[in-house]
Amino acid sequence: MTDSPTPTPTDLRSLRHARLLTQQELAAKARVAVRTVSGAERPDAHPLRMSTRRSLLRALEIPFTEHFAIFGPLPKGSRTKPPREAEVPL
Repeated sequence: MTDSPTPTPTDLRSLRHARLLTQQELAAKARVAVRTVSGAERPDAHPLRMSTRRSLLRALEIPFTEHFAIFGPLPKGSRTKPPREAEVPL
């Protein structure tokens, strides 16, 4: 059994590029600051809060279930409850 590779900020950048979005466009779609997107794509990125992950995933039209694969583990003390049904992207 092989372990999957640790997610990297490059994953988020690649997903954004695949959708032909700039950092500014993704930030606007996700309703977060451009600085948040920029910081999340840096190699030394700090873990994102759950609400920020949800916003970015929704903007990229990616299922919430993929958040660990894209962003890695949650920061210590974060709530891990799944999104409400209305928050799940279709």
